[in-house]
Amino acid sequence: MGRERAASEECRVSNSATGEPLPDYTGADLEKIRECVDHPVLSEIFAGLVVRARSPETAVAYYDDGPTID
Repeated sequence: MGRERAASEECRVSNSATGEPLPDYTGADLEKIRECVDHPVLSEIFAGLVVRARSPETAVAYYDDGPTID
């Protein structure tokens, strides 16, 4: 536990203007947020996040995961 905590504290990102830490949304209910979003682009983004968040193997998104643009 101590090592995990130290690692998470090392990786904590802060607001460059104020120095305050950014909020941690690890426990956010992505499905609920997706239901509340009324924007076509954000709806698609949350759809992908919901799918990725279900599995540790797919939790990370890569540049190549995006839709192809013709």
